[in-house]
Formats: sequence, structure tokens, C-alpha cells
Amino acid sequence: MNSTVNLKLRSPKGILSLENIPLSSSLSDFKKEISKISTIPLHSLVIKIGYPPKNITQSPDATLISSFDISSGDLLIIEENPNLPKPPSKDQDSSKIIDLPSIPDQQIPNKDGLIMIRRIIPADNSCLFHAIAYNLNPKAEFHKEEARQIIASYIISDPKHYEGLLEKTPEIYADWIMKDTSWGGEVEMDILAKHYDVEICAVNIQNCQSFLYGKGKKRLFVLYDGIHYDAVVRNICEEITDNDQTLFEKGDLAAKEGTLVLANTLRKMKQFTDLTNFSIQCNVCYVGLKGEKEVVEHMKTTGHENYKEVNKNEK
Repeated sequence: MNSTVNLKLRSPKGILSLENIPLSSSLSDFKKEISKISTIPLHSLVIKIGYPPKNITQSPDATLISSFDISSGDLLIIEENPNLPKPPSKDQDSSKIIDLPSIPDQQIPNKDGLIMIRRIIPADNSCLFHAIAYNLNPKAEFHKEEARQIIASYIISDPKHYEGLLEKTPEIYADWIMKDTSWGGEVEMDILAKHYDVEICAVNIQNCQSFLYGKGKKRLFVLYDGIHYDAVVRNICEEITDNDQTLFEKGDLAAKEGTLVLANTLRKMKQFTDLTNFSIQCNVCYVGLKGEKEVVEHMKTTGHENYKEVNKNEK
């Protein structure tokens, strides 16, 4: 087994190369090296790997880069997020939710007195597709098979484009995404944004980081809590569901800022799943797992793809 790896980095500066990196390197040293060649400040650096792309973050069980199943030739996604909170100092409570001073505490209503509101989407492994469909047309009947078929068709029609972005071969992935138990992520958002000619803005509740997919004329918003997506709309309040505004002009700053305030409010309420520590159960063999790493390993060894989050109070 090789003790070093050669990697490709997809960064804002283009494709970068990182060679002869020891697998025994600490994650801290690895991030410092990437920060150096990408010129992204260490504090703002975001590293993603795999599919769906997941953030590489340090945890008690993941302090070395070998913990993340990195192999030579892998493509890592490198991004900059200047709004990431600084790590707490040693005398701070690590469980405390750190304030993000760049985001206001309350939304400013638009000229019509409306604010951005979360619409809860069913947790049925198709939440991303349902959230996007709701924003495209709240009154239309949702057909998750249609969204899955669109994604599979795009991947099969242009396999060379997608083969570097998928953990599976395009053919196997196209079959996989058609299953009701398969979850959508960045590739799916990019494809659906292109197909429906919209721009999708996904906001992560845990850190209020936002990502844009597509270049369509209108923009829609979704919230991501670590394992689930919900739709974001504009209305008077949560109790009123008629006449939800779901598509927005790209220059609608009140919509973007309102969504960030909404995400920040939910973050302070800890309404997100910490992927390094969350508890989950396999719905196939009912084994209990903790954290993303154990889930990925279980999927690789068993092929099981149906899971549910387990509440800490559940027995």
C-alpha cells in the first residue's frame, strides 16, 4: 500500500496538483499545505471529498488524512468561505454556538412586509427533489421519479463530464439515483438547475454557508441541515401557506439576506445534524451507527442504502 498520495484540487484558481502527501499527515498540516498553494486563508478554507461532496472536518476519530479514505488520483473540491466562525479557544465551551456577527439577528421584511420562511419537506429520501419541485410550483403534484429520471438521463448522456464528479461509474450511478433510498446532493442540484433553467441557492444551517448551482434567470432557496433539505419561501408568516413566493430575481437582496438570517436563527436553535457525531440506524439490518464515517463504511461493506437519524432519547 502506498504511503503517499497525489491529488487534484478543484479550486477557485482552477485545477491544482498536490503531490507526495504522506497518508500519515495530520489534517491540520494537510489543510495548511492546501491553504498555501491555493492562497485561501486557513480560517476560510473548505475541503470536500467524495459524493455527495462532504466537508473534511477534524473529529476525535479523524485527525489524519488517512481517516478520510483518500487515494492517489482523487479530486478534492477546495472552496473559500470567509464567514466561517473561528475555532473556539481552549477556555471556551466547545458546545457553544458561536455568533456570526456578519448576519443580523432579525429579518428585514421586503417592501410588501414579507419575510423568508422555511417550508418543511417530508423526510422520505427525496427531500431535495421535493424542495426544488415545491419552489418551482407549490401547487403542482410532486413526482420524485421524474426528478430522478432527469438526473439519470443527464449523467448517461454526458458520462465524460460526470465521471470525475461521481464516486461510482456514470452507468452505476444512474441506476443508483433511480432508487427511492438514494439521496440527492450537489450533482443533482446542478443538473436540476440546468434542466429547469433556474439558480439554486442552498444554505447550510450549521455554518450559514451558501452555494449556488446553475445560471438560470430566477433563483430559488433551500435549507440543508446536514441530512435533510427544506424549501424556503416568502410570505407573511409560517401559518399562512397560500400564495407562497418561491422564485426570486437574482438581485433580490432581501431574499438572500432573509434566508441567511433564517438559517442563522435555526443554527442558534441547533436545528442541524453534526455529521461527525450524529446517530443513525440502518433500516436494512437495524445496526446503530455514529457519524458520517461509520455510515460510509457500513454502506461500502454491506451495500445498504436506507438509513434514518436516531434521536438521542430513542432506545
